[in-house]
Amino acid sequence: MAYENEQEGTREKVCIGRGSSGVDCARFGYHGRYEYLGKAAARLDDALNLLPARLTALLIIVLAPLYGGNRWTAWRIWRRDSRKTASPNAGHPMAAAAGALGIQLEKVDHYTTTENSNASGSIPGISVISVSI
Repeated sequence: MAYENEQEGTREKVCIGRGSSGVDCARFGYHGRYEYLGKAAARLDDALNLLPARLTALLIIVLAPLYGGNRWTAWRIWRRDSRKTASPNAGHPMAAAAGALGIQLEKVDHYTTTENSNASGSIPGISVISVSI
């Protein structure tokens, strides 16, 4: 019976997480007339994703050698560039991936996460990406 209770608790947690994300982005989180309605949901969404974003970045760093990346470079770029995005969470996995793959990720006129040590221009993880598709 304890297993059934755990399942129900998990379902509610997922609904809370998805609900905060949906209200934040899809409903009221943008600038404009109803911007104030999305502020609480946006802050809740940021708080709920604080730990997962950082754990994802750490996982990317740890697994970097599996796809030809460098852990030290991934760590360095993550620490340097993770706070360049407007979102408090989005930059963490993006910066770690850019450092691990030796590529530059950019949103023009907003931010750049970069590690241009890959002189050949090829992406070390491209074979992994193409196999998974």
